[in-house]
Amino acid sequence: MAALLAETADPGTIINDLFATTLSRAPSDREMAMFLPIFQQQGNRVAAENLQWVLLNKMDFLFNY
Repeated sequence: MAALLAETADPGTIINDLFATTLSRAPSDREMAMFLPIFQQQGNRVAAENLQWVLLNKMDFLFNY
């Protein structure tokens, strides 16, 4: 994650990359709209860490991987 955060500061890019690497899919429009404000509130590093935990605990991940 540190490499991703060093590479870009764009929350949309960070969200897309975390979804792609964790769930092998892009976020839906609804998911993107839900997470973008969190990046503005918490900052990229904290929000990215929290999003990664959310994705690892999603049913998609738990049952497919």
